[in-house]
Amino acid sequence: MNNAARKRSGLGRGLASLIPTGPAETGEPATLGPKMGAAAADVVLGAAPSKAPPAPPAEEENPVGAVYREIAPSLIDPNPRQPRQVFDEEALAELVHSIREFGLMQPIVVRAVPTPEGESAPRYQLVMGERRWRAAQLAGVATIPAIVRETADDSMLRDALLENIHRVQLNPLEEAAAYQQLLEEFDVTHDELASRIGRSRPVITNMIRLLRLPIAVQRR
Repeated sequence: MNNAARKRSGLGRGLASLIPTGPAETGEPATLGPKMGAAAADVVLGAAPSKAPPAPPAEEENPVGAVYREIAPSLIDPNPRQPRQVFDEEALAELVHSIREFGLMQPIVVRAVPTPEGESAPRYQLVMGERRWRAAQLAGVATIPAIVRETADDSMLRDALLENIHRVQLNPLEEAAAYQQLLEEFDVTHDELASRIGRSRPVITNMIRLLRLPIAVQRR
């Protein structure tokens, strides 16, 4: 194989590893077409054929262990660490309408959890995307696109917090309470937390000060 073919071959393997596929939410293989391993990617990109054995499926090569699945909303439980307590009803209704008209454009993120005794269907827990999950249930869709990935317990709050900050803002007290909980769980300083979640230290410090206000003032 000449140098140009080697470069194309390497690119094919890199692309294949970034496109994990997984079984549908019912536990059956996804019907999106044949899986593309490294060997298939080489053929598509024009590399010379190889006599080596076929590479394993892309989902086994994926370093982060994330796979795409279509999952029934009823098989998904909410994130117990979700910092958002209030969901804007008008915005939720708009999302419901959008899902009914066009479908859900962006997958939610979930993690697999143990199946309860007496049940056969696998169950999942939300990591990110509770607003989309709620809207999908209200829209009456049979399945919802989801990325299933391994997520540690101590990452559940952080990931949900970051999604809310980057999408629909939490109210100030919800955000302050989430920062305080992260400080306690990670046992870090304000500076260290700011570095971990990409917020400035003054923002975190000032938000946490809201928790010192009298309850009557907080409820206004």
